[in-house]
Amino acid sequence: MHNNLTTAWKSSLMSEGDAVRGLSANPTPGNLDQVQSMGVLEASFHLSIYGAVIILTLLGNILVLFTIYRRNSLHNMSMFLVASLSVSDLMVGIFVMPLKVVFQIIGQNHMPYLVCLMWLFFDIFFCTASIMTLCMIGMDRYWIMRGKVSYIYHSNQQKVFYMIAPVYVSSLLIALPSVVFTLLENDFEQTESCQISQNLVFTLYSTIGAFYLPFIILVIIYVKIYRYARVRWSRQRRQNNQSQLQHRSAGNSNSSAVIERSRAQPSHVHHPTAVAKSSHETVELDPKRYNRKNRVNSQYLNAGLQAQICLQVELRKRQKLHRREIRAITTVFVILSTFVLCWFPFFVLALVVPFCGPQCEPNLYVRLAIDWLGYLNSALNPFIYAVFNLDFRKELKLTLGIQN
Repeated sequence: MHNNLTTAWKSSLMSEGDAVRGLSANPTPGNLDQVQSMGVLEASFHLSIYGAVIILTLLGNILVLFTIYRRNSLHNMSMFLVASLSVSDLMVGIFVMPLKVVFQIIGQNHMPYLVCLMWLFFDIFFCTASIMTLCMIGMDRYWIMRGKVSYIYHSNQQKVFYMIAPVYVSSLLIALPSVVFTLLENDFEQTESCQISQNLVFTLYSTIGAFYLPFIILVIIYVKIYRYARVRWSRQRRQNNQSQLQHRSAGNSNSSAVIERSRAQPSHVHHPTAVAKSSHETVELDPKRYNRKNRVNSQYLNAGLQAQICLQVELRKRQKLHRREIRAITTVFVILSTFVLCWFPFFVLALVVPFCGPQCEPNLYVRLAIDWLGYLNSALNPFIYAVFNLDFRKELKLTLGIQN
């Protein structure tokens, strides 16, 4: 059985048209040597890694969707976009990753060609939808930071549709031509590989639309968010300094007024009803007049205290807004960094190999790592929001029954 598994693994990797999503299917002589040296333990190690990525993708995205569905406080535009991202990533974990593993075990030559075409379509469609949704989430963060009140508080079904529909339409416009070009270039009955079209025009069209254009959009969004935040932070610092000076001067004037009134009162007054006029007589003081003076002094003191309280409340509000903006910048930065780290190697290779030829192909292990690094993005996305989105993290803890 071990020998059969190893033989199947080797033959599948040698024939693997991991030209899927644009790479060449023909292994180089160096790759053949590496395949022949791969044993059962190494094949099992690969399978365990792939299985872990699939399980993380399924569990993480199901948990995100379940949390958003159960918690009404998460029914807003931002969370609907996150739900759309989870749907795309979940479909990658259901329809794309398992078939990828099957192809690597038994070989693509043993799979019906129709299954290969369906896999190519699902692979390109759902991976592109995931990438496009990341762009929409970046735009969502930018609009919220800019204070688009109508966008934030009026997220009806129509607006949700207008935000999500372009994601899947653009993904379809990239995935469908891939199947059409592949059918035109291969004989449906006789072809033995599940290799995507290597047409140079299609390669440019698909890689630019699926990665390079969304990448440029995300970079522009992040730069805009960062620049806008810097302007707001500098403006807030000036406002905070002015507010502190105003409240401090107001408090000082009130304190001075109280001190002057205290000095104007007789220093020998100790009781509201009687004071000693001399060693032999006393005079009665008017209690109402004494209490009225105390009330005036208290009003001045209270005015200064209220000014300090208002200043502290205002500063807390600005600090809270500042922290929210920092979280928004951090979230977009983490999304952008993860997206680039996971997909950039693959799409560089997908663009270079068709133009350069087999001599530019990396070795077998690098190629497998690059493929699954792109899939790993679908497993990491749920954890990004579980960590950096405080509202979602709070509701996730409630869903899981975790006490703060």
